[in-house]
Amino acid sequence: SKLNNDNQSLLFEDSKNLFSDNNLFFQNVPDWSSGEFLKNELEVIGFYFSSHPISLFPKNYFEGNNILNWKDILENPDLKNAKIAASILDVKERSNKDGKKYAFLTVSTLESQIELSIFSDKLSQFRHLIKEGNVLLFNIDISRENENIRLITRKIEDFDKTFQSKKKIINIYLQPDSEHELIKALFKKSDSHKDKLFMYLTRNGKLISLDFSDAYQINSFNYLDRLLKAKKIDYSFDFSQ
Repeated sequence: SKLNNDNQSLLFEDSKNLFSDNNLFFQNVPDWSSGEFLKNELEVIGFYFSSHPISLFPKNYFEGNNILNWKDILENPDLKNAKIAASILDVKERSNKDGKKYAFLTVSTLESQIELSIFSDKLSQFRHLIKEGNVLLFNIDISRENENIRLITRKIEDFDKTFQSKKKIINIYLQPDSEHELIKALFKKSDSHKDKLFMYLTRNGKLISLDFSDAYQINSFNYLDRLLKAKKIDYSFDFSQ
């Protein structure tokens, strides 16, 4: 019928889907942060492919706050409790004979996957944080029996929120031959004035101090650690509440 033909012509009319229309390919959608990208990556493919969320935080922070990895726990048989940072991969809930809930959490640290136990009262207290993909700080008790190690959760914190809540003084020391592009890649503009950010470099035998606190922040802590490993920079962090 003519009515159906008219509807079809409107549906497939060329002018309705022009490839020159910028909105077809370029949507005004904000970019994901690195943390959001990795969380969505885990949800879609089931594991971290491009990076690990723990690598987004400076190594200095772990050392300064006594946050350990699995190797530290294995190599210290006298260790009774510890703090570890990890992302939740899987949650398996169970009930005991009295009907009380407990769970086994499979978590991913930067180096390995480990299993944590969490019992009824703590499971109820921290349930709002226990979701796959969340990056958390776990305070754990360590129980050892022969070759078996059991890790029991007694406190959980939002790792990123804990990190961001600490006021930081960040000092970056550049090597004399540091490239201009390297310096540009270290920083991004910021309206936040919470943290103090200083850069030090030597020019013509003189130490120059630059204060970036009012306008810039670190672009990537992962990049910062890579530059440290490559001996392009040195840096220090001071943390306070």
